[in-house]
Formats: sequence, C-alpha cells, structure tokens
Amino acid sequence: MPISSVAPARALSLQFKLLGALSLGLAVVVLCALAGLGSAWLNLSTTIPPEVARNAQAEGLQREFRMQVQEWKNVLLRGSDEALRTKHLAAFDAQGGKTRDLAKGLAAGGDAETVRLAQAFLAQHGVLEKDYHGALEAFAASGYSPLEGDALVRGKDRALG
Repeated sequence: MPISSVAPARALSLQFKLLGALSLGLAVVVLCALAGLGSAWLNLSTTIPPEVARNAQAEGLQREFRMQVQEWKNVLLRGSDEALRTKHLAAFDAQGGKTRDLAKGLAAGGDAETVRLAQAFLAQHGVLEKDYHGALEAFAASGYSPLEGDALVRGKDRALG
C-alpha cells in the first residue's frame, strides 16, 4: 500500500472525529442552555415575588376604592329615586367592605412601609366613610340635591386615590 493513499484517509478520518466531537460538545451545551431556560421559565411562572404580589394588591385596592367613589356619585345622581338610591347606597357600602378587606390584607403582612401606608389608608378610609354617610343626611335634608350632597365631601377622596 502506498504511503500517499494512507495519509489522506487517516487525515480525513481524524477530521471526521474532530468534527463529530465538536458537534457533540455543541449539542451538549445547547441542551444544557435549553434545560436552564426551561427551568427558569417554570420557576418564574409559579413563584411570584412578594413585591409583585403587594403591588397587585395595592392596584386592586385602588380600583375598589375608585369603584366606591363612583357608587357615591351614583347615589348623588340617582338618589332622588328611592329604589336607585337604596341600590347604589348598598353598592357603595359593599365596595367599602371590599376596599377595607383589601387594605387589611396589605396591612397584615409585607414590608414595614406597606404596612404603615395600609394602616394610614384604613384610618383615613374610615373617616371618609363616616363623612360620606354624614353627607347622605344633608343630601336627604336638601330634597336630594346632588350639589348639597357633594358639597360636604367634595375632593376628600383625592387624598386616598
């Protein structure tokens, strides 16, 4: 067998072995990267950081409070009709309960700043609800004039919203 024909075959065989080893190594790296990404994706989709959960609760609290204020406006606008006044006043009180429950949830746990803010919100919300119910008496005494009912509480909700 001539030497010249053996050397190229051996070089070609070595080239295929190196290419195969490189491909195998690259495949292992890619599979490890995909496994790591998959693991991270599963972890992110199941574990919510506490800060994100508190932010979601705070946004829910703000939304429920806005709904309560909207129900107060409905009481003022539709309060001359007893059935509508009763309906919207019940909705106002129900929204107040939802708002209070969400604020209590925020005040129950979390970081100190969140607890402090939630407790301050609860205190101000309680005062505001009393003011709204006091304004309801003035609203009824005025013959259900929306201007009279609104005058006593106008702008007070802005500190909490």
